[in-house]
Amino acid sequence: MRRLTVAALAMAALGLAGCGSTQASSSSKPTSSTTSSAASTSGTSGSSGTSGTSSSSGTSGTSGTSGTSASNGECTTSQLSASLGQPNGAAGSVYYHLVFTNNGSSTCYLEGYPGVSFVTTPDGAPIGAPANREANLDSSAPTEVSLASGASAYSVLQIVEAGNFPASSCGMTKVPGIRVYPPNQTASLYVATQQQACSDASTVVMNIGPLETQS
Repeated sequence: MRRLTVAALAMAALGLAGCGSTQASSSSKPTSSTTSSAASTSGTSGSSGTSGTSSSSGTSGTSGTSGTSASNGECTTSQLSASLGQPNGAAGSVYYHLVFTNNGSSTCYLEGYPGVSFVTTPDGAPIGAPANREANLDSSAPTEVSLASGASAYSVLQIVEAGNFPASSCGMTKVPGIRVYPPNQTASLYVATQQQACSDASTVVMNIGPLETQS
């Protein structure tokens, strides 16, 4: 009986020793402390352009302040100015070249479609629907356009006459300008141009094509 008791005590001691080893191993394992840092963005968006006076045709643009291109070479809003070329009317629509000019000191590039909306003031809320992307306006797919300092690129902007839409659904209203976002930018430019817009957000009055090199 005594021998059995001694054996049992020995087995219990071995069991306790095993548990202690496991605890020591667990407590000695380093805990990982994961810290995260904000990823740097590819350049910063420029400040929005300021309102300017319109030309006799009501299509003069305003510009952002001069700046440098983003770290990946993409043009930022701050180094660009925007303007509208002379109108060209056809079949109930008016077509413009929406022109972007690189006012910065270094070469940058643009690719894709600008964002365009009617507005009543440079910082006001958009009126109606934004411009719809339409590749067929210039029969070309979006490509990268390189802009040296002082060079320009353009997109074809089609503005359909608001009078073509039923008055009950259009909600025709006069606007003094458009807000323009260069591709991949969150800061905008303002272009003064007297237009008739539809305040109804489901009625698309504008179509915009991809950027291409200014000839």
